[in-house]
Amino acid sequence: MNSVSKVSKYIKANAKLIATDVIEYNISKLPYEVPEFIKTNLINFQTEFIQFLAEVINLENDQEVAQRFNEWYKTHELKSTTSSKVSDIVAPYAEVRLFFNKRLTSISSSHNLPIEEAAMIQNRLNYMLDIGLTKAIIDNETLTEIEDKKKRKEIMELSSPIVPIQDGTAILPLIGTIDYERAQHLFNHTVPKISKHRIESLIIDFSGIVNIDSEVANHIFNLYRVLRLIGIQVIFTGIRPDLASNTVGIGINFAGVESFSNVEQALEHIGKQ
Repeated sequence: MNSVSKVSKYIKANAKLIATDVIEYNISKLPYEVPEFIKTNLINFQTEFIQFLAEVINLENDQEVAQRFNEWYKTHELKSTTSSKVSDIVAPYAEVRLFFNKRLTSISSSHNLPIEEAAMIQNRLNYMLDIGLTKAIIDNETLTEIEDKKKRKEIMELSSPIVPIQDGTAILPLIGTIDYERAQHLFNHTVPKISKHRIESLIIDFSGIVNIDSEVANHIFNLYRVLRLIGIQVIFTGIRPDLASNTVGIGINFAGVESFSNVEQALEHIGKQ
């Protein structure tokens, strides 16, 4: 058995002990308390990582190491259970990596490993740690993007409700700033909701709108035309003078649309029909 194989066998046999030392050191550098069950999960994960390291230090091809590590990572990926901040992933990395390297240096030295072979093991470790860090950051960003989209969708649903207020009549209050994405959401989700609630008259209230641009105005105007085509009476309310001036200035003319100063006046008008 050559010297590298002996080190590999030793690392594999003592993986949990090494993992425990690394995780204890890592946790000591974190800015928050880590529950015991999470600590146990981290040690188990690190133990499997060190056992995997023991296997691949005998490989000669770095590309094969990367390929095998990617396959290993897919089935052993550790889901974040403490912090979702990238800074918390990166901040302790340098010190933990240094601590890990010192442990391997000590093991290599105790086995009288030549400098070249000891350096190869260190490089193999650092290569996989760097790949793992990159994957952890990418996974974190992907998860954050998914969560952001989910929250934004929920916000759009809450900020663009179809509110039935009496038989056959509903109000769509527009609140805040409407961007392109929210305007598309309005167009794609309002028509199905209208059919579901069997609405005959829809009041679109602009009193909560901060601003409006040509793209958004076009979406709302297209929504108006589609609703009119399917026989829905559409009434605009709450269009302030400045908002009216802006729409005219960008080439959108709401002059042919029934409109009132407020929802109360619109309801009175509908009641008289």
